Amino acid sequence: KRQPILFAGRCSTNQATFGTQFTCRTLLVASPFCVGIPYKLKHFIDVLVQPGLAFSFMPEAGYKGLITVKPAVAIYARGGTYGPGSSSEGYDAQSTYFRQILGFIGFTDIKEIFVEPTLAGPSAKDDAVAAGNQKAAELAAAM
Repeated sequence: KRQPILFAGRCSTNQATFGTQFTCRTLLVASPFCVGIPYKLKHFIDVLVQPGLAFSFMPEAGYKGLITVKPAVAIYARGGTYGPGSSSEGYDAQSTYFRQILGFIGFTDIKEIFVEPTLAGPSAKDDAVAAGNQKAAELAAAM
């Protein structure tokens, strides 16, 4: 059963403050789709990643991310095991894309939490969720 994308939060899209004061408190939940990300999530990211809001371009300097001095935490919940060191790591286009887009818009401190495998049975799912919650608590305490 495919899980829907959920977006909850409040963002400032004021062009004057978006890049310097990224005031977004957002929860994005999406299941992997064909080893990537769902098209609705991709569209949402495309709406946010706009020139003048999230990045700039100058011919002499190239692209520059405008969201700086902010940490980012990306959480991936997946049925299979695709994270670093797994035998299926090469199929992980999801975290690669998020690292690329977050870096492009200026994030340099990017942490990741992998909650997987969630389809390997109730015990494995419970262990994965508990480990993800523990890592999230540790990262939240450090921020």
